[in-house]
Amino acid sequence: MIQVLIADDEPRFRRFIETLVPWETYGFRIAGIAKNGVEALDKMKTIQSDIVFLDINMPRMDGLRLTEHLKLMYPDTIIVLVTGYSEFEYARRAIQLGVEEYLLKPFSAEELTALLFKLKTKILHRLEHEQKEKSHLAVVRSELWKQFLEGEDPPSEDTLHHLEETGIVLDGHTFWVAILELSLDNLGFDEGDAELLIYIVSNILDEMSALYGKHFLIPTYGNRMISIVNITKTTSPPAVSAFYEKIDKIFQRYKKQQLTVGISRPVKNPLDLPQAYQEAMVALQSKFLGSDNRIICYDTLISNGDTAGFYRMELNDQLLDALRRGDMKRINNILSATQQEIVSKKLSVDFAYTMILGILSLCLSYLAELGEDITRVLGRSPSPYQMVYSLSSVEECFAYLNDVFQKTESARKNQSSRSFEIVDQSLCYIREHLSDPNLSAEEVAGYLHLDLSYVRKVFSRRMNCSVIRCITMERMKKAVYLLEQGELSIGEIAEQIGYFDSGYFSKCFKKEFGISPSAYLRQLIVN
Repeated sequence: MIQVLIADDEPRFRRFIETLVPWETYGFRIAGIAKNGVEALDKMKTIQSDIVFLDINMPRMDGLRLTEHLKLMYPDTIIVLVTGYSEFEYARRAIQLGVEEYLLKPFSAEELTALLFKLKTKILHRLEHEQKEKSHLAVVRSELWKQFLEGEDPPSEDTLHHLEETGIVLDGHTFWVAILELSLDNLGFDEGDAELLIYIVSNILDEMSALYGKHFLIPTYGNRMISIVNITKTTSPPAVSAFYEKIDKIFQRYKKQQLTVGISRPVKNPLDLPQAYQEAMVALQSKFLGSDNRIICYDTLISNGDTAGFYRMELNDQLLDALRRGDMKRINNILSATQQEIVSKKLSVDFAYTMILGILSLCLSYLAELGEDITRVLGRSPSPYQMVYSLSSVEECFAYLNDVFQKTESARKNQSSRSFEIVDQSLCYIREHLSDPNLSAEEVAGYLHLDLSYVRKVFSRRMNCSVIRCITMERMKKAVYLLEQGELSIGEIAEQIGYFDSGYFSKCFKKEFGISPSAYLRQLIVN
């Protein structure tokens, strides 16, 4: 709901505007009512409304002074001035201060409704833009972390500077890296499990941060995430493993899937974080060697002498790239070369399992990334990991890996066909509901009974645009058709394609085609 605050000193007018339109039906909620400017400013501290309707002449603090305060404290809040004709010059001054709109008393329900939908469109566009910026920043941060932790080039101060530019400051004196992995067993993988884990990890590590410093959580592909602890507030670092044990216990209350955590040794210099990341990966991969412990510290492995060999991270990148491209020939070559390496170097049985299960884990993570049900693609029993341990030779294990990758590629191809079907169904729904001013990406996803983020990804991949952009383009195409028919006025056309305000429709039309609807009509008449 879009939050609204009304500030006016006349009780009769306050009741009038409250009851003039069905606010909640239109997606608005009157969150507060104030009878003067001081009260309105006080209410904004708790409400922080999206829109404020205010009168110019109010006791204690008039509308102009209130506008100055609101624009300074809440720059994104939309201010609508409600004024009488005699106060028009004041209204002009208020607009110079940052008031977006004004209503002249008396006004009708139709005028208020048109204004509300205009403001709603503006707010939704702003929120969509902010979400895009937030998503873009998250992608940039994730890529920088990947380059820093997994890159082939030695870490440098330049990398730390790039991280700082995105708001990540590594200014502590002690650091740990932990890699958390959800099991991909016969229960399959649910995106909600990862979201729950992120929530739990964030809350537990926030507790630690309040005492010791800060932490960074980096979701990677599929069922893994990276956690970096940055100690800044104490010279006595905590026993970090205890916090991850707490995370595991809380997660087990809600889910049956196992959580495994590999934890590095502490490092003092942030430039040593890539080495700490490798240590955390070694600790995580050691679970395949039969350890019952699921919170595994690298220094414990050293004391036990369990660190022979290391699974090469570039193998992950090569296989993942080939999977995403559907390049089965390249996948087969990589698997064949890896099998040959195990045999020719006479690696231990334990480390051979580590490599094989690492490859399998990557493929299963890619299936999860696609949103596929692992049991549907590979079968319910036995689980992929159980299957590997049931095989008697390296040759049999790699034959099984080839089969898993082949089935994964088939799932990718089928999903590609499904994505075109989703686009077609979405476009049909959009075209049938163009007159609905509330038509949105959420509504389209709801009609398809699909997750909104998945529908957005499909549109981005297949249409090279967002769902909202597609709705706008369909509205503009329909507008051109109706204009060429010549049977409806511009206002009627605007209403038929979901715009209550014909002025806003004209603005959108001109932005799309470089010409206003009325000018387009004149061209049609001339031609």
